Amino acid sequence: RFLSKRDRAIWMKEVENFQRLGPSCEHIIEYYRAWQEEGYFFVQMELCERGNLEDFLGALITQKLRVPERTIWSWASHIISALHHIHGANVIHLDVKPQNVFLDRNGCLKLGDLGLARDITSTSTDVVEGDSRYMAPELLNASNVTTAVDIFSLGIMLFQISSSEYTKNLPNTGKIWRELRQDVIPPIRSVYSKGLSNLICAMMASNPSRRPSAKALLSVDTI
Repeated sequence: RFLSKRDRAIWMKEVENFQRLGPSCEHIIEYYRAWQEEGYFFVQMELCERGNLEDFLGALITQKLRVPERTIWSWASHIISALHHIHGANVIHLDVKPQNVFLDRNGCLKLGDLGLARDITSTSTDVVEGDSRYMAPELLNASNVTTAVDIFSLGIMLFQISSSEYTKNLPNTGKIWRELRQDVIPPIRSVYSKGLSNLICAMMASNPSRRPSAKALLSVDTI
């Protein structure tokens, strides 16, 4: 049930963004239809039986398990493919995070929740920020919003998955939060390759112009 006109507008915007993407890619949640009934707003989308990535990672932490590197590379390719499709439609997601990434029965990742997404060409400075833990530094300056913000968010998400220290407690403010946005990135687990570390650092570059695009990332051999 939507609580206000603004709440309803967010749901409507998400539906419009899904419709704008047209024929989607396999790594974006499939939208079917939406309708309003007796003060409630219903959106019918693809069912991902294994839930969202945040809960999945939480279960791994509880069991003291880590994600195999080959799985991290596979996951990265899934979300990069989704971002390539979204950015190709001139849309910026603005809220890439584990809670908005879903797993189907085969372990395929799918990006969802387009409620905060905006048009690349928009000149509006009224940007609704997503989760501060995954927020790119340039979002503090709303006039400089490009597709690179999504690359940063995915990069820090991969850092979180690969880290031994911050898998559970990625900061949302404070000294470490700032350092992660100033190219001061702690080492990931030693069992992971230098290639994975380099990928994460490139995606988390403090200067958005230094981050690779989704298209460029898809040309990386390991992706």
